[in-house]
Amino acid sequence: LQSVAAGLVFAAEHAANPGLSDYPTALYFVLTTVTTVGFGDIVPITAVGRMIVCATIFAGAAIIPIQLSAFVNALLDFRRDLEGKRIAGKQTTTNRFNDDEKAYELVDELQPDGSYDKVKTNTLLYCPICNAKPHLEAATFCWCCGSPLWGATARANYLQESSDDDRQH
Repeated sequence: LQSVAAGLVFAAEHAANPGLSDYPTALYFVLTTVTTVGFGDIVPITAVGRMIVCATIFAGAAIIPIQLSAFVNALLDFRRDLEGKRIAGKQTTTNRFNDDEKAYELVDELQPDGSYDKVKTNTLLYCPICNAKPHLEAATFCWCCGSPLWGATARANYLQESSDDDRQH
């Protein structure tokens, strides 16, 4: 729009207007006019030049909001696509692990000798930030959002203790 308008303004004004002696100056004038800055250092003198400037202002007032709305729609579509992929990822990940690979919450259980041992519950470990589940037993960070899993240290200690017990027997 600005390039075409600058060419038309230059063609209409260059002979009568000493302020518009070349195309770059005409482009500068059109840019300052369409963006409503309008420094006032250059003004159209001829009636044709003024009509071209008015038409350029009206076209700019019509085209810029259309382009802006198309840009916002593209951003919203991109966000919807990301959200859809995130939701689809959560739905497909639920069945990705075997039951023996899934991480379950650990609780302290009182033993007959009065000590406490960590034991698995039937509740899958979920992310406290995004509620994604399940996670691998060895995971310390959420597969979906990357936040640390609460109880990951206790789970790691339990896994280490259970593997030590297996080696001793």
